[in-house]
Amino acid sequence: MGKQCPKWWDWRERLKQCLMVIMGREEAVTSAHSAQIGQVIQVIESNYDSDLDVASLAARVFLSPSYLSKRFKSETGMTIREFIVQTRLNKAKDMLLHDFHLKAYEVGAHVGYPDPTYFNKLFKRQVGLTPKAFRDRAVRQSLGIHDPD
Repeated sequence: MGKQCPKWWDWRERLKQCLMVIMGREEAVTSAHSAQIGQVIQVIESNYDSDLDVASLAARVFLSPSYLSKRFKSETGMTIREFIVQTRLNKAKDMLLHDFHLKAYEVGAHVGYPDPTYFNKLFKRQVGLTPKAFRDRAVRQSLGIHDPD
C-alpha cells in the first residue's frame, strides 16, 4: 500500500517553517504555538469580555471551526472553551484582588458573565471558592491572618 498524500495544510506549515529558517528566524519555528493559534489566543485575551465562539475565531485565522478546534487542543492541551473560561476567571481573580470597589457580580459582568448566579457557580467549580470567599481569603492572607481549618 502506498503512502497517504499529506494534507495541504501540512505542506503549508512545512513550507512556512522552511522559509523562516532560511530567513534566519529559527526561533519562530520553535515557538510554543503556531502563528494562527497564537493569534486566536491573542484575540481571546484581548476580547475575553465579549461573546467568543469557535466559528468567529476560526474565520479570523482562515481555518474551519473543526480544524481550529483540533489544532488548538493539540497545541495548548485544552479546548477553546476551556481556554476562554480560564482566561476570564484569571482576569476575574485579578480584579477581585485589585479592584476592591467592585462587587463580585460586577467583576463577573466585566469578564463576560453577566449572570451573577452562573458566574458564582462557575467560579466556585473552577477555583474551589466563591468570588467573595476568594477575595476575603486573599485579604486575610495579606493581613497575616490565617484561615481557620
